[in-house]
Amino acid sequence: MDGFVALAAAYVPLNGMNEKGLCVADLIELAGDTAAVDTEKPDLTIVGAIRLILDYAASVDEAVGLLREYDIHPSIGQAHHIAVADAERSVVVEWKGGEMHVSPAPVVTNHCLWEKRESPTTGESRSLMERLGGLRPTDSASALEAAREASYDGFTLWSVVYDRASQRGTWYVRCRWDRPVEIE
Repeated sequence: MDGFVALAAAYVPLNGMNEKGLCVADLIELAGDTAAVDTEKPDLTIVGAIRLILDYAASVDEAVGLLREYDIHPSIGQAHHIAVADAERSVVVEWKGGEMHVSPAPVVTNHCLWEKRESPTTGESRSLMERLGGLRPTDSASALEAAREASYDGFTLWSVVYDRASQRGTWYVRCRWDRPVEIE
């Protein structure tokens, strides 16, 4: 069964980094819009969109351009947003009311960035973004600390810190910060 899951993982990515150093992550968006976008464009699920980006985009602009060509559908009954980052910038792509919205964002949690909605937990997420400001963490330790501060024990399923220069990532499952899994 482990072999089957490992084989299938290539076709249902939730995060990833390609050989160009472009990073993509799917996040559940709490209290988000789960309405399907239904135009004449071809349909894609969130994991299909991530696979498309990882296979064909080398930059944030290329990734956003690809996403504009499709109707992206939420899955598992949840709203999603996608974080996309290259060496120059990072954005979050969200879908609301049948439209795609792109917001510049150095960090992202599970809260909508396009609409400034408030919920009981957005205060912590916003304070994290304010503290980091427009700066991206420049080293793995800073990025890990930001991920730790934004996570919720019992809710956060995983966190990944990517190092685009070395083409490596470190994966942390369910806030087990003392048990990193290295990905190459």
